[in-house]
Amino acid sequence: MKKLLIFFKKNKVTQFVLTCTRVIYFFPYKWCVRKLHLTIASPEESVQMIVSRRLSVARFGDGEFNLAFQQRGIGFQRFDNELQRQLLDVMTATKAPTVSLALPHGYYDTSEDRFKTKTFWWSYVVRNRHNIANFRKNVGSQMILDASFTRVITELKKQE
Repeated sequence: MKKLLIFFKKNKVTQFVLTCTRVIYFFPYKWCVRKLHLTIASPEESVQMIVSRRLSVARFGDGEFNLAFQQRGIGFQRFDNELQRQLLDVMTATKAPTVSLALPHGYYDTSEDRFKTKTFWWSYVVRNRHNIANFRKNVGSQMILDASFTRVITELKKQE
């Protein structure tokens, strides 16, 4: 059974169907983004700020949100109450001037992403909008960096 699931996960036809199905999330995504009031620095701005201010980054992506808010493990990490507590602590305790929180820009904007990546974020943000709103409430108005600055080659559209 596990091999069958892996096959479907990696299968190009299955991925195509999933991507096409996720298109229905586009308009709800736009509504959610407007309601969430998130502002995330661009990948370039994030790197510039990290280097110039010598920042440490606490990156919260979809996996960390699953662990922190949904009490759900991710592919390589089982859920653990202590890990959940630590993730939530980091989220609320990053007021230090040398530490900054980072979220994938897909929580705010997908205009620069490849289509498959866009549809993933449209779906994810809509289905997890309450968790993202809780994150936003916890961090207040502090600047949020783009956690995707490490993925610009694999997920963003080709820049000329």
